Amino acid sequence: CAEGCMAVGRVDCVLVGCCVRKNSSGKRLREALLDGILNKARALLGDVPIIVAGDFNTTVAESPVLKTALQSHWIDAAAMQARKEGLEAPPSYITSTASTRPDYILLNSAAATTLKECRTEDIGVPSHRAVTVTLEMAHQSHSCPGK
Repeated sequence: CAEGCMAVGRVDCVLVGCCVRKNSSGKRLREALLDGILNKARALLGDVPIIVAGDFNTTVAESPVLKTALQSHWIDAAAMQARKEGLEAPPSYITSTASTRPDYILLNSAAATTLKECRTEDIGVPSHRAVTVTLEMAHQSHSCPGK
């Protein structure tokens, strides 16, 4: 943002693909990347709607960073939708032997208030399901962070 500007109806989105090995050094790298992205997005962007989405190649059960983020400042769109429907969030990665949920759309509180729908759908891609959100954004004005 330029000096003194206003962001009108602004949504910041960060797409993440954590393609690291599933060994211990890969896990440490993935956790550090995820922690850095989530903390930097929150710190730099302020209270505008923020979406961090991607294939994190981990789950809440496996990731202390993801677990902490969801207990503090971030909201899992699929879990939020599932709670509205009295269900559990569906898996986004399904094989013949297992199903997990490594794909997330995380919302800060400003973005979560705009969530209309989150769906996990089979789009014909082997193993992965698409996770999509529909947001209802009213025109909102936000001061730029640090201004």
